[in-house]
Amino acid sequence: MKKIIIPSILILTTLLTSCKESAEVSEVNDNTQELNQTLSDQGFAVLEKNCFSCHSPNVNSTENIASTMAEIKMAFITKFENEVDFSKAISDYVQHPSDENAVVKGAFKKYGTMPQMEFSEDELKAVGYFVFHSNIEKENWITDVYPKLKANYMANASTENKSYVEKGREYAMATKSVLGKNLMGKIKTVGTDEALSFCNVRAISLVDSMSNVQNVQIKRVSDKNRNPNNAANEMELAYIEGAKALLSRGYELKPQTQEIDGKVVGYYPILTNNMCMQCHGEPEKQILPSTMELLKKFYPNDKAAGYGEGELRGIWVVEMEK
Repeated sequence: MKKIIIPSILILTTLLTSCKESAEVSEVNDNTQELNQTLSDQGFAVLEKNCFSCHSPNVNSTENIASTMAEIKMAFITKFENEVDFSKAISDYVQHPSDENAVVKGAFKKYGTMPQMEFSEDELKAVGYFVFHSNIEKENWITDVYPKLKANYMANASTENKSYVEKGREYAMATKSVLGKNLMGKIKTVGTDEALSFCNVRAISLVDSMSNVQNVQIKRVSDKNRNPNNAANEMELAYIEGAKALLSRGYELKPQTQEIDGKVVGYYPILTNNMCMQCHGEPEKQILPSTMELLKKFYPNDKAAGYGEGELRGIWVVEMEK
């Protein structure tokens, strides 16, 4: 019998003791200061693992594939001065990135839509809190504060008490971040068609390299695969079919883990957004004729077109040792 491991919320148990080496937070009283610091540390951890690779924490960064964190903070705080509204706006955009929801003016035309990331409600709250209270928009933040925060994060990362669901999600999101950074960079510099050529040659090798770096087995699979190597097996199809049924009824999709042959295997949904439509949308409408020609050339048995936004494109599968 397969043992189902129920997803749990990420809990950080290691508290940093030096406020000087962490983002500045509002001092309310001694009882709330520790909680605020924990929230700030969690927010930095999420950004460091998933966001800074595209959204540079360096205010003076010039070679960008997405808005810097300084640009994001200033755009949001100008429109949402209240901390609660600021954090909610950040959360809403991360969960539903689109031109209509964009707050950083010109970012959509310049960089396109960011990939949709799967963060928990607690993680999004922590990110909003950290960005609001940090001085990430200051020029000296990258030299004076960031190295200390990263050192503390690295020192404590291995001691965090995480479930297999959360461990697998971190592996999947780190891999997604690397793929997203490379893909968005290609789309920005050489266009969709050349980016498709990149996906054909490099995507699987990048995933494999991230598997080696993280010492786990990671893959992307789908019931409507483009590359034959990305076809879902029977167990993966079962999760996909169940997830699609839940999505059609308006439920939020959750990752799931199973114990298979002495290992823990995690399934993590991949949802489409506006950027995906360039290669996975309606042929001849959202997918340009030139792109269609390349798809036919690279993937003669392609099944991965005809999607709409917010649909289940496939899943990340992460196999972990117990």
